[in-house]
Order: sequence, then structure tokens, then C-alpha cells
Amino acid sequence: MELVGYSDLQGRSAYQPLVRKQGSRWIAYIGHHGDHLLNPLSGRQEDSGTSILDVTDPKQPKYLSHIPGEPGKAEAGGAQMGEAVVIAPAVVVKIAAIGRDVFLDEFF
Repeated sequence: MELVGYSDLQGRSAYQPLVRKQGSRWIAYIGHHGDHLLNPLSGRQEDSGTSILDVTDPKQPKYLSHIPGEPGKAEAGGAQMGEAVVIAPAVVVKIAAIGRDVFLDEFF
């Protein structure tokens, strides 16, 4: 096994990664343990939830978005991953911690 790329995930711990092909891209949905950290994309402190990365080029993963999760530390907060469902042309991601369908157009 060889490391070919890296993302610091905004300093959030990785939990239950899910990678799915969407069109011509490979998108990683990475749930996180609970925490409250800075999101450099928004400039705000956010509860750890789900990171969305384009990993089509594994040597240069591109951080697309962070969806805040439930408040709390470690197992008390964060997000759990579900299955991605394609509904043309939008993609809906089931994220248990948010309690609703998330249309990815909301984030990128």
C-alpha cells in the first residue's frame, strides 16, 4: 500500500468514509466524530459533521464542503454516513445526524 494523497479534513477525525462515483468524478463523504472546529471555507466555528471531497485525482483531493453535524464531543456528536442516492440531475445524500435529505447543490 502506498500513500498517494492527503487531506487534513480541517483537523477533524475521520469516521465512516463513503466514496461514490458521481458522473465523471469520485466524491468522498467523510463523517466525523463530534467536535467544534474552524471551517476555513466559511470562516466560522462549526460542529464536526460531514466533509465532502472530490477524490477523482487521489494525488490532489479537493475539499468541497463541510456540513455541520450534531453538537457534542467524540461519539456524542458528529455524523454517520448513509447511502448516496442519485436523483438526476441532483444528488441526495442521506445523513442521519442532520435528519433530512441534503441536496449537494446547497454546498457546491
